Amino acid sequence: MRSIRSKVFAAILLTTLTTALAVTLLSYRKSAGMIEENYTAALRQETVRTLETLDSLFLGAYHTHIHAACDPDLRRELLAYLAEGNETHLEDCAQILRTFCSQNATVSSPGDYLQQFELLRVNQIDAVVCDKTVGEGYVNSGDDLMILDTLVEEDLCITVKKGNTNILNALNEAIGEFISSGTSDEYKATWDLLDE
Repeated sequence: MRSIRSKVFAAILLTTLTTALAVTLLSYRKSAGMIEENYTAALRQETVRTLETLDSLFLGAYHTHIHAACDPDLRRELLAYLAEGNETHLEDCAQILRTFCSQNATVSSPGDYLQQFELLRVNQIDAVVCDKTVGEGYVNSGDDLMILDTLVEEDLCITVKKGNTNILNALNEAIGEFISSGTSDEYKATWDLLDE
């Protein structure tokens, strides 16, 4: 009788140990998978944050560069420094550049046109300024966008949502004022863009 009890006890013990081992292995594999997924997700989020930070830094540099290139005050200060050698002109230039850096902090990245046009389609932004070819491509891909005007000879254009007459009229008015006030000619003369 004792040997039967021993055998039953050994079988129960073996079954219990086997079950415990199987549960442990399954739990370990599932836990390892979850840890790997969590690590991958955390790494992905950190990568996105890093890229957004870099995009923001480059955006600030881009925004500053474009506006500074067209600023008559900055040009005047630089020419005065070159002529006089007075470092106060450089300090004035630095202040102008700091002003450009702080302006329009919410300007979107100019290279991500797909995102820009989607934001335009859902009324999150009012217009997209881009190369004319890019604008035409997006306008031709759907019927809810239109090209407002070609801005310069380099085939840039402004694209707005069809029916948005407030923005359309405001932009047309601003472009008309820019041209009629002579500011357009001043920029062309400053940067040697006058027609030959």
